[in-house]
Amino acid sequence: MIEVEGVYLTWLISALAIGVAIMPIVKPPWARISISGFVDFIRRYWLHVLILFSIYNAKDFLDQVDRIIMANTGLDMTPWIFAIEGSMVLSIQKLFLNSTLTSLLTHFYVVGFMVICYVSIFYFAYFDDRWMSDRITLTIFWVYLLAVPFYLFFNVRVTGDFIPEMIPLAYNLTPEINDWFTRIDPFTNGMPSLHIAFPFSVWLCLMRYDQDKRWERYRKIVAIFTLLTAFSIIYLGIHWFSDIIGGMVVAVLAVHLSEKSQFVWNYLDERTINSRISALLSNPNKSFAIIKNKIKQSSLKFKKPGSSETTALIIGLLFVVGATVTWDLTHQALPAKGVELPVEVKASGEWMVTLDNHTDGVRLIVHEISNLENEIEVIQPNLDDKSHYDLSGGTLAVANTTELFVVNLTNPSISLLKLSIANIDELHIVESSNGPVIAVVSGGSVELYSISGQNVDANWWADDNVTMLDSIGD
Repeated sequence: MIEVEGVYLTWLISALAIGVAIMPIVKPPWARISISGFVDFIRRYWLHVLILFSIYNAKDFLDQVDRIIMANTGLDMTPWIFAIEGSMVLSIQKLFLNSTLTSLLTHFYVVGFMVICYVSIFYFAYFDDRWMSDRITLTIFWVYLLAVPFYLFFNVRVTGDFIPEMIPLAYNLTPEINDWFTRIDPFTNGMPSLHIAFPFSVWLCLMRYDQDKRWERYRKIVAIFTLLTAFSIIYLGIHWFSDIIGGMVVAVLAVHLSEKSQFVWNYLDERTINSRISALLSNPNKSFAIIKNKIKQSSLKFKKPGSSETTALIIGLLFVVGATVTWDLTHQALPAKGVELPVEVKASGEWMVTLDNHTDGVRLIVHEISNLENEIEVIQPNLDDKSHYDLSGGTLAVANTTELFVVNLTNPSISLLKLSIANIDELHIVESSNGPVIAVVSGGSVELYSISGQNVDANWWADDNVTMLDSIGD
């Protein structure tokens, strides 16, 4: 866990460092950079910063809701996307496949996203461009809000998890990176691509609102970043071409909605909100009377609604319906406690074992079939959704890319066997008169191990009726 957090902190610190390092390049020509400015811009734009961090932190909550909805409904639109695109993304990956490129683009995929979508927003605040800060902050807010219904009800899996030959290069670069992605990403939020929607919306805002060209250099950097990101997310086995198009459409809509909703800064402008808070605290009765009067005046408009009121009612109705459906889907009882997004389930005798894409990462969840309300903790290696496991009676074998664990489920906290393995293709438990045998298929060959870890030979099967077959070719 420490190593995983270390990866994230490295990316975060790198993003902050890069963001500060390129400030002299992207700043308006007449602007100056000072240490005091870093403190001052937070004081002047604290609400903008709060909105951005709220959006960033909302993703964790949204992913948890998405996992529950997926587990309850099995919503998966990926086959529809595949029917349209086929394996076009696979040809891109095969054409450019290179280990150095993979490493560079994986780090760019994470760090670049942080720089452009979050750190760079602070540029406008730091250099006190409130005109641009207001619009881009609201645009990013709308991008995320528009993406939420797709992430909840239009689940599209990453290409590396759907196309057989496609490799999820970014997720598998190192075990630590794999573990980090597995914990924070349900791998079903492909449509639309926020890695495209965020920077493309920033670029659109700069094209539309930067009338004196003070941000021209930054606009060019964002354009290059967006193009490189589009290539990266295809090459790394993450997004479909449709996800990119969806991200661009969402960005266009977000910029339009941002312009329509600029009135919110009449109430949330940091230059006046402090005095509003002071007035509320010093004379709450008067403040509540003003608020009550404004609500009353607004409600009177709905007695004879015009187009604006009708639009507001429709949006409100859609929100209520969506919230009701989401609540219903996330509060259905799952058949086994602790299961969120099952990948595979196996049962034998009185035991049931689920490979679950859990909020905390992929792991095995064990239950006694007679008591599905009681989740049993079992020792296991770090897993992903393609890890192998098998169950026979009370014996559980589970393996990741480097380790094999064998556990007796009557004593699940202790591993009977730990073996170092590599390139496992299949894992099976075979019963014999001498006890369970673990069969590991790797690279076209089969290795057999007893529970004690010894290689099993022909003598092991002396008391069993075993037929040995030789296979030639396929």
